[in-house]
Amino acid sequence: MKVFTHEEAVLALVEQDVKRWGESERARATSSYKKLSLGLLLLELASRAQSDGQTRRAADLRAAADRALTSRDLEVVRERK
Repeated sequence: MKVFTHEEAVLALVEQDVKRWGESERARATSSYKKLSLGLLLLELASRAQSDGQTRRAADLRAAADRALTSRDLEVVRERK
């Protein structure tokens, strides 16, 4: 699996949003995703891969996210549930 940097993860999510919602979403999505940690970005990529039926990719991304998550990230994840 490709190892993502923070910027690469932001770009991957932005490109998915632009593909789905249109070019008008690029600036909003970029601004929003740049505020997230690498761990949270990887979790979002994993969730999207799972939704797309890419179970192996989702598992790989989730494992990478687990390694990147900080204690603050874990608090954010708990708050979202």
